[in-house]
Amino acid sequence: MATYRVERMTNKNYGAYMMGSNSYKVETIEVIAYDVDDAIRQAQADGYVVNKNYVKTVEELEAIKRAKHEARIKEDAIEEAKRATATAKRNATEQKKAEEAGMTLQEYRADRWRRGEIKRLEKIIAEAEAELKKLRG
Repeated sequence: MATYRVERMTNKNYGAYMMGSNSYKVETIEVIAYDVDDAIRQAQADGYVVNKNYVKTVEELEAIKRAKHEARIKEDAIEEAKRATATAKRNATEQKKAEEAGMTLQEYRADRWRRGEIKRLEKIIAEAEAELKKLRG
């Protein structure tokens, strides 16, 4: 005997589900049975519709959950490795450019930020001058 998890709905909720409504409830119950057919028979009651495609043992569901969790952990590790590689590559490139410019890495980053800030401010000034020219006619 095993514990099976079974989904079922009342006839009213099943009707709403079949009509495409989002306003229905699915009841999940656990049944101790010999096999899937026995679990379905036990879950069937007057006024209920059983989802026969979702009758699984609790152990199966836990195994699926564990496998998904392990896969997510592996994906996260791969993603972290990619980020670390990209960061190391970016740092190496910046270090090389800093050495070529005769600066330290911090000085290079500050200079790069300063050049970007100057470019941004020049763009704002140009837009303001264009607006002034437009207003003056």
